Amino acid sequence: MRLSFNILILLLAISLNSCLKNYDMNLQYGEKILTINAELDPNEEVKVLVALPKASNMYGNYETPSDIDVTLFEEGIIFDKLGFQSNDGEHGIYVTSKPISANKEYHIKATYKDYKIASATQRIPDHPQIENISFNKDFLNLNIEDTVSVKIELLADSIGEKYYAMINYLAIKWNNVDSMGNVIGVEEDVYRISAFDKTGGFNDYRKYWTKEILNSNIINYKLALTNTDLWKSENILSLKLIINVEEISKDAYLYRASYRKRNVDNYGEPSIVYSNIDNGIGIFSSKALVQRIIKIF
Repeated sequence: MRLSFNILILLLAISLNSCLKNYDMNLQYGEKILTINAELDPNEEVKVLVALPKASNMYGNYETPSDIDVTLFEEGIIFDKLGFQSNDGEHGIYVTSKPISANKEYHIKATYKDYKIASATQRIPDHPQIENISFNKDFLNLNIEDTVSVKIELLADSIGEKYYAMINYLAIKWNNVDSMGNVIGVEEDVYRISAFDKTGGFNDYRKYWTKEILNSNIINYKLALTNTDLWKSENILSLKLIINVEEISKDAYLYRASYRKRNVDNYGEPSIVYSNIDNGIGIFSSKALVQRIIKIF
């Protein structure tokens, strides 16, 4: 029995030593890989962070050399060489002012010295085609604290494995009055409304309500509203609901889903954030947004 136990201890020691050697190798390999972070949006300028990996004791900004060769391809053809843009002369991003398009495939490649060539591919979704948005309650007859169910109907051909992210705002305009009730100006502001859905979904790092929709052209979720009695004030001039709907790529969804599970302190179980960079780390994702403004009064 003792011999068997000693053999077991020896095997565990060999196994642990092997793991440590592999871990060291991975660290050495990791020093020669690039980080690529970008989310393509046809409504915005292309901005890509390409950086050297951070050391274990490094905090703050990434190290972003200005001489990385960053090339963007569109449908397999060279689209542009991205230029380095910096505000402080030390740290920056790679950009192109050429507009990109929805429903096209883009490939990015980053080359730097003797580092491995990092690359990734992403197809931008089409802009969501919204046919109708409806609610289960009249906004003008809500309780002080209430919930409203939102139903977004997309075109019938928007069916399959789809991923969406929504954010909702109230835009309010009102008369600013003094202590005597005299109007001294007009004010306006925009407030984000919390969204939720017990059937699934989550708030991503931008506070967008994010959901996977399978074989349906319907997006359902709920809004949590508070202080709705303020809407009845005679000083309120207008009230609008703003809904931003993004169709995001599967990579974007998987990144958001894994990112929210990461530890926010130095304790607990380690977590892995999703990455789709070949020979590197980071995320190369995409989205396409549409906005609807609904006048309540």
